[in-house]
Amino acid sequence: MANTSLKPLLALHGDKLIEGLLTCTIARILSVDFERMVCDVVPEDAEDNTPIESVPFGFMQNDDFVIRFPYKEGDRVFIGFCKEDIDPILLGDGNRENAAKETFQFNNAFVIGGVQQFTKLNQIPAQSHDESLLICRKDFKSRIEIDKDGKIIMETEEDIEMTSKKDVII
Repeated sequence: MANTSLKPLLALHGDKLIEGLLTCTIARILSVDFERMVCDVVPEDAEDNTPIESVPFGFMQNDDFVIRFPYKEGDRVFIGFCKEDIDPILLGDGNRENAAKETFQFNNAFVIGGVQQFTKLNQIPAQSHDESLLICRKDFKSRIEIDKDGKIIMETEEDIEMTSKKDVII
């Protein structure tokens, strides 16, 4: 029976093979286009500082709702790379055959989310909010929290503004 292990192949060609695969890395945002929901980034570990243009945001969404972060120039983000060309899906042209030919390309990146730098610890009091859904500023000046029991807490040091074309019920 033939040896089906990949170890001999990787030993011979491993470095070249691994260099060609892209998975995830940390990048810095160069510019943001909120209308198109894309940004230009430069990977932090890139030797030549070649930017990747028009990288889509990864954000929480479905057909009816979206949660989007206010990314800005200089933010560090975690980016992932798709195996195949993502343009046919994002642009809706359905050309999947062509997409399958272009695998592991640098420009098939997407922003997964922001990165917590351990040199800049946040101000959120951790233990008292560890079991809550929390949307807040990092300085904790404003927050919306849903705790483990379902209690909703809204707190801010600023005004709360509510507008409605119908009634506001409190």
